[in-house]
Amino acid sequence: MNDFGDRLKLVIDYYRMNKNSFSKFIGYDENTSITNYVNKKRIPNFAMLSKIILSCDSINAEWLIIGKGEMLKRSERSVELEVDFYKRESERLKIDNDRLLTIIENLTSDKKSAQPQECA
Repeated sequence: MNDFGDRLKLVIDYYRMNKNSFSKFIGYDENTSITNYVNKKRIPNFAMLSKIILSCDSINAEWLIIGKGEMLKRSERSVELEVDFYKRESERLKIDNDRLLTIIENLTSDKKSAQPQECA
């Protein structure tokens, strides 16, 4: 996704709007500029980029402008939830590991006790 127009079209689709409603959403009365950007006839100036970025707070500005990274920002809350999930998962895996080690020890000791003793 190398073109600004393609990325802008994805943003408009993400917000479930058309070019006209998106233009109004960012503070313009007509969609001529947005249409020109989507159709790759013009590139946006700083003022237009600022309006889009400030209006679309979940969109990653770096992705929109240069195509680097993911379309959506990762919120601090989603990062916290992800960290909590991995902490809980790590604890669960430690418990499972301890249980498996106990089972292996029991199987090993059962196998040793089940072997016939050699007669002298």
